[in-house]
Amino acid sequence: MVGGERLFERYSSDTRERAPAAGEKPKLTPREFYVLDRDRSGYLTPDEVAGDAMLEHNFNKIDKNQDGRISLEEFTNFSQ
Repeated sequence: MVGGERLFERYSSDTRERAPAAGEKPKLTPREFYVLDRDRSGYLTPDEVAGDAMLEHNFNKIDKNQDGRISLEEFTNFSQ
């Protein structure tokens, strides 16, 4: 898999975190946020999303307050 696709390859059996239906946009989940937040700061930095093409490409769009980092709220509210 390439880029952001890897972000959506893991889903729990919980109905709130399911694979998107055909035509439905994938939603970024808290689980994925915590996996990416390697330093456990509560924010994602450009270094932490490096290697994920979708997140790298959309970093500035996801970072609504433009503070150079992505909060959990910004992450889970983002839709392409």
